[in-house]
Amino acid sequence: FDTQQQVEAFLKTPYHYENQFPMAPGNYRFTMSFSSDSGAFGKLESPLQIAPWDGKSLDLSAPALSNTARRAQDLTDSLDPSLLEGARPLVANNTEVVPAGDSVFHPGGAAIVYFEAYEPLLISAKPDALPQVGVRIRVLDQNGNQKADTGVQVLAHFMHPGNPVIPIVTPVPIAGLAPGKYTLELTALRPGGQPII
Repeated sequence: FDTQQQVEAFLKTPYHYENQFPMAPGNYRFTMSFSSDSGAFGKLESPLQIAPWDGKSLDLSAPALSNTARRAQDLTDSLDPSLLEGARPLVANNTEVVPAGDSVFHPGGAAIVYFEAYEPLLISAKPDALPQVGVRIRVLDQNGNQKADTGVQVLAHFMHPGNPVIPIVTPVPIAGLAPGKYTLELTALRPGGQPII
């Protein structure tokens, strides 16, 4: 920073860090270390599982929770991810989400989820004959009781023929929930098919 005022302004807001790198399917342990000039040191560890996708069946990614959504600056939503260089933002229908640092949300605040459905039938689909795929989002309490349910939402407006990846951005139904711990359940399904949870 050029001035002390710039340093003070920087320290008034949380620091947001994003990084992406390709990884093969497997089980990993994610570790992040950080330190400050004062000698303070911190470390965060978490298990990380990347499941394989056979490219033949309907599947879902893990969710990325957020409390911030904005209009996408770079309209790369319809491009194949392999054509993009550098970090790939979490964008669906020209809306970008910034992943949250934790999974705590506040009453009256925004709760947003980004995830991807993988539908191999889209590879050979024509624009006027898209496969039918739906998602359902439920919020469950600690006893497994349903507290919110979006019902099945059809994904046609998120689909791009030729691309099996369906990026989805949608609000999490938290309005009216009492403070507590909840489980977010995402389900993808085809008409008459076995749901993928």
